[in-house]
Amino acid sequence: MTTLFCSRCYKPGVSLMKCGKCQSRLYCSRECQRLDWKRASHKSWCKASGEINVDFEIRNAPGKGVGIFALRTFKRGEKIMVERPILYSRSGLVPVDADVAPGAQWAVDLLLPRDGSLQDKFDRNAMSCAEDQGASGLFITMSRVNHDCVGNTLHHYVDSQGVKILVASHEILAGDEITFSYTDIVRGRRTFLAQKFDFSCGCLACTDPSIGNLLLRAKELDQKIIQLGSSGNFAGSIRAGKSLLRIYDSLQSSPKMYLRTYYDMFQMAITKRSTLQDGIKYMKRAMQFALEFYGEQLKNDEIVTQYAKYLSHPSSHRNYLAA
Repeated sequence: MTTLFCSRCYKPGVSLMKCGKCQSRLYCSRECQRLDWKRASHKSWCKASGEINVDFEIRNAPGKGVGIFALRTFKRGEKIMVERPILYSRSGLVPVDADVAPGAQWAVDLLLPRDGSLQDKFDRNAMSCAEDQGASGLFITMSRVNHDCVGNTLHHYVDSQGVKILVASHEILAGDEITFSYTDIVRGRRTFLAQKFDFSCGCLACTDPSIGNLLLRAKELDQKIIQLGSSGNFAGSIRAGKSLLRIYDSLQSSPKMYLRTYYDMFQMAITKRSTLQDGIKYMKRAMQFALEFYGEQLKNDEIVTQYAKYLSHPSSHRNYLAA
């Protein structure tokens, strides 16, 4: 799939304009360029994220239909793509009066199920937008990313900008397929994937028991950190965190996974004066990974600013010397 299209309205065309700054993002009109710059946050991400047919491409993926492949090397933490949803729903239901822009209908038609209704396509391809509220959106390009139980990317939604960002979990070489996991379910994930997405996963985690067991162990340790901490076993909770970090090293996990675990360890360590300095070290690591994952463009994001606050004033956290 090498069709060139407008980055704002998805209208296909040959004579498309390029962003004057990055020379990569394409537009069908000055109006689409203006709207994309202001409303879809290209102003923030110009030259800071990848673009289709420049940094990655959609092409045939053996045994999977189509997929997204890197055209260059992406470093860990690099932003592969930034995309706004073409449809957005807070309930998971497409509004009865929902209307896809005429220029984008061709792209929606290509989504699976091929002969399905707009609701069918939304159910199959929609991605979370605001997890706490259950909102989801349909992303034309990101919907082409195939599943892998480990994956080499993670995505997150920036509510203030109305865009979803795909971030490299580790180095991705030119020619590599770009993937992420469609679910955080670990035990029984193959059954879930077959029922919801109608495919049988054959990734390394599903064919190599040693990798599959690492995913199971990681899930158990992630839960154990909170369970042990809630029962007052802060030392045990921190040990579980350290074990989890070693698994992340083995799986080449996303910076987001590290930042969550280091933050959890910080919460446990600052409960006692004897481990307070360890807690500050954990918070420094969490902050480093937060900046790597979210990027300088989101340094004022709520999570990043909260971490910065705890790093400079650990006493502001509710767990400070609480034990």
